[in-house]
Amino acid sequence: MAQYLKAYICPYEANRPNLGSRFYVQFNPAELSIDEAVGIQEEEEGTKVERFGKSFFPGGTGWQYPTDMTLPRNQKNRLTLSATLFFNTLNNLYQDSYEDVRDYIRKLYPYTNKTAGSKSEIKQIYFFWGSIAVAGVLTRLHVRYTMFAPDGKPVRAQAEISIVGDYVGEESGKTPKTASSGEITGLAGGDTVTAADIVNWRQAGIVGNPRL
Repeated sequence: MAQYLKAYICPYEANRPNLGSRFYVQFNPAELSIDEAVGIQEEEEGTKVERFGKSFFPGGTGWQYPTDMTLPRNQKNRLTLSATLFFNTLNNLYQDSYEDVRDYIRKLYPYTNKTAGSKSEIKQIYFFWGSIAVAGVLTRLHVRYTMFAPDGKPVRAQAEISIVGDYVGEESGKTPKTASSGEITGLAGGDTVTAADIVNWRQAGIVGNPRL
């Protein structure tokens, strides 16, 4: 039986993920959408030439690209990964205090680069789940709060994110092994996950599906 793995996000610095600063999502995404870069474009500045002159056809017919420049490869194209992350702090319907779900969503704020003053200050984001590892720039963060405590504090939310970047390898996505102690080993960065951890991750399910 396949082991249960958690998706996580962390900074991507010096061409590698900073695993010491990662945080795990509460619930793995139900789906991922990846818009693959195709490596071509229909036009590129400086390559177009006149198709027909007035001597051939009055008024001409616009522009055309030389055959050897048709659909030139555009190395700047990058893939876009989109996912919806679910956050929930409601453990049961009769709890006395409520944790603000925004405390979890704020972990995404540094990647919005609102305070970046130059290109060198832009913070790159790394998303990893199973065998998918993408690093790039967060270009979308859309949050919907879907449940509130009696005092108005948000306790459930959905965060839609989009990352424009590149695949950066699958080395950390190797299938983990189960040690004799019952811990799951072999996760990226030397993590171990116990059966109790998995129960805690799923505990919120006692109040229903957090994706609804």
